[in-house]
Amino acid sequence: MKKLLTAALGVAMLGVTMTPAFASAEHVTICHRTGSASNPYVQISPSAAGVYNGHLAHEQVGNGAGGDIIPPFGYQGQTYSKNWDAAGQAIWDNGCNVPVVTPPPPPPPCGPNTFNCPPPPPCEITDQGCPPPELVRYRVFTTMPKYQTHVRWVADAHIRIVRHCHAFVVKFTSGTAQTAVRVFSKPRTFIRVKSDGVLLASAIGKAQGC
Repeated sequence: MKKLLTAALGVAMLGVTMTPAFASAEHVTICHRTGSASNPYVQISPSAAGVYNGHLAHEQVGNGAGGDIIPPFGYQGQTYSKNWDAAGQAIWDNGCNVPVVTPPPPPPPCGPNTFNCPPPPPCEITDQGCPPPELVRYRVFTTMPKYQTHVRWVADAHIRIVRHCHAFVVKFTSGTAQTAVRVFSKPRTFIRVKSDGVLLASAIGKAQGC
């Protein structure tokens, strides 16, 4: 009977000693910031108390400002963490090694068998090496008095008629290139600009005594 009591007591004591205090036995795996540029972090697993007292406030400036990477952990009823953003988690998940990001390969060079060539820039009339633009004939004519002239210029040009006291100035613009023709006018002179029979612009002369 005595031996049974002794064995039972021993098992009970064994059960007590096998239940350690949570705070003193818990360890937290962190990435400790070093002063090395080639090895900026080392993986260590101190106790929760050690992390709280020695690592939450640790700031290493030897290879750039920064601190340890600490995942969320509990200590004395509070939860703490540090640098636990996406970048920090990626380093922690990689065994405290900074992940190496491999850049994508460059696109193949532009050539006749590829489809990644940028479009050529638009050509101006004054640019050297550009193909000659398509030219059309513009008819400029007036009534009272009757007058007619022709201008060969770029198709789809912007046409503007500027009225002066005794003349019209018809301006043809394409990009930065421009040409103009001056036509005599009277107060009731009517001017028109056509191409292929299509009226493109018109105006009437200024009043007498302008």
